[in-house]
Amino acid sequence: MGLTARLDGFQQRHNWLGFPLAVIYKFVDDQGGYLAVLITYYGFVSLFPGLLLLISVLGYTLQSHPAWQQAVLGSALQQFPIVGPQLQQNVSSIHGSSAGVILGILGAVYGGL
Repeated sequence: MGLTARLDGFQQRHNWLGFPLAVIYKFVDDQGGYLAVLITYYGFVSLFPGLLLLISVLGYTLQSHPAWQQAVLGSALQQFPIVGPQLQQNVSSIHGSSAGVILGILGAVYGGL
């Protein structure tokens, strides 16, 4: 009796081991790792242009309100407790640009394909 047959017999005798092994086999059979990579890639491709578009629109919208710009920057940079102050030194305000809007729209269209 080969190793595979012995492992299969052990799995059939012990139900508690059969279920996790069946889940692992199904994950591998359905190429779960490949699908996880695809979800990550397309999530990034669709999220990054949206953020670029959002920042550009915020720059145009808040152009005449510097206090609101600082409030948005402060609340966003508080999410990064260690590097937030360093980022605050490099980013002085939110600027809107037509290139950011165009790249955001093109990236969103590309991500939607």
